[in-house]
Amino acid sequence: MDRLMCILGFLRLVACMPDNPYVVYLDHETFQGAVSHCKLMGFLANMPTREEVTKILTAISNRDSSEKKFWVGLKKEKSSCVQTHLPLKGFQWIVDNSTEAAVNFTVAKPSCIHSLCGLLHVEKTGNSISNWELQDSPCSHRHPFICKQMEGGPDKTPCGKFYISGTHDKLQILHDPLKQNITCSHGDSFILTCSPRSHQWVLMGTQDTDISELCSPCKKGFKKDNLGKCIDIDECQQGKPCKHSCVNTVGSYKCECPDDDADACKESTDITNKDQATTTGNLLSLPSSSPEQVEIKDKQVDYSYIFIPVLIAVISLVVLVAVIVVIVKCCLRKRSKNLANKKTEASKESVALNRTDSMERVNEKEAL
Repeated sequence: MDRLMCILGFLRLVACMPDNPYVVYLDHETFQGAVSHCKLMGFLANMPTREEVTKILTAISNRDSSEKKFWVGLKKEKSSCVQTHLPLKGFQWIVDNSTEAAVNFTVAKPSCIHSLCGLLHVEKTGNSISNWELQDSPCSHRHPFICKQMEGGPDKTPCGKFYISGTHDKLQILHDPLKQNITCSHGDSFILTCSPRSHQWVLMGTQDTDISELCSPCKKGFKKDNLGKCIDIDECQQGKPCKHSCVNTVGSYKCECPDDDADACKESTDITNKDQATTTGNLLSLPSSSPEQVEIKDKQVDYSYIFIPVLIAVISLVVLVAVIVVIVKCCLRKRSKNLANKKTEASKESVALNRTDSMERVNEKEAL
């Protein structure tokens, strides 16, 4: 038996089949909205057998939620009537239009003129389900829902992969293969969802949004909003950067001072600049008819990202030139030494030849 279970487990792993194909979604949708959402990777769950019922109840128990009512794929069309003598009371499973059911359920208000949809109502005791039943509900009401995944599991979503520039981490949200949690390196976090309309990953709560620049850093003076767009920072709302009036500008701000207090305003602004590590711009005088003198205060420009690479390049160039000079000097010294040795050898050979000639002359004289 154990060997058989191991073989079955291996086959399931190879086939990429999930242990429990049912996914519980806590988003509140109408019945039709739940049907559309489930179509992305399967269908709105049916409950034709006790085995399927057990798997669905297990999936609900595994969710840490207080929700009690969930859409399942059961519906009675507007043109048909409730039939109290049938197990499903005239309802059908929308996945195959079947009427097979592991349990009966009671319709609260039998009707022939309204479409009705099926709910699974559960009661929990702690983390376990103590009781459950099928109920009818108007299809326009909003409830969580249960989907059954088709073969292939949660990786086979129609939205596929997505690309986001910038450093980021992505994490699959537990129990929901159609959502991704994105955390950017600068700390912003976003939730993506697979759009049933466009089959593209979009920001949760939006229809069609470009997510490619979600984690791209904003320019100085800007920050990300909840849609991932760069918006201007209102520095005037962050503390008190100015002694008198503060006017927010795009990417910066400016301080305005009355003419009769221009010196004090300038002094206060200079102190503020030191505290916030910013630079003070030039004082711009308005025309003589204007009652105010305006001081423009710009943010400190960070040149470190330019200065450091340039400094490294200059140091590297100096080291390279020094190495070349040393190599050239060594070569010149070696060449001079070789020339000196050659001259010495040549002089020695000349002396030897002179001695040989002298000896030959002496010998000739003696022979005569």
